[in-house]
Amino acid sequence: MKTNVTIEWDKPKEKHWLCPDNIQIALSAYCKNTKFKVTTLEITDEHKTAIFEALGEASMSWSPRPKGQFDATNCKRIGEELIEKLSL
Repeated sequence: MKTNVTIEWDKPKEKHWLCPDNIQIALSAYCKNTKFKVTTLEITDEHKTAIFEALGEASMSWSPRPKGQFDATNCKRIGEELIEKLSL
C-alpha cells in the first residue's frame, strides 16, 4: 500500500528545515516500523512551458478579445511567481 502525504510549508525563517532528509528523520522517529521514501516534486521545463502556455491562453479567453498591447513582461512575472509558489 502507498499513501501520499502533503506537507504544507509554513515559511519558516530557515526554509531548509523542511528538506527531504529532515522529513525522513522525523517520520522515521515516530513510525519506527514503517519504511518511508521521501521525494520532492520537481518542476521541469516541460511543466514551466505548460504554465506559461496556459497563462497565455487564459489571457485570450475574453469575449470580445481586448485590444491593445499584451504585457508579456507582467505575464512572465506572474508565471515565475506561480512556479516559485509551486516549488516550495
